[in-house]
Amino acid sequence: MKTSMRALLSTLRFSIYILLKLLTFTVSFAFILIQFVLGIVVIIFSLGAIGSSTIDFGRRK
Repeated sequence: MKTSMRALLSTLRFSIYILLKLLTFTVSFAFILIQFVLGIVVIIFSLGAIGSSTIDFGRRK
């Protein structure tokens, strides 16, 4: 009984470790992906602002 309990605990600990590793990997991957998408959006927005809204900004000021 004790040996089976110990094996169960070790497998549980191993699975938790793998889950944590996967979680950290997915979180970091999602963070990188979000940063990439935000960078693209910012680049598009800045290009659009330079292209079309410079006159509007000049008029506002």
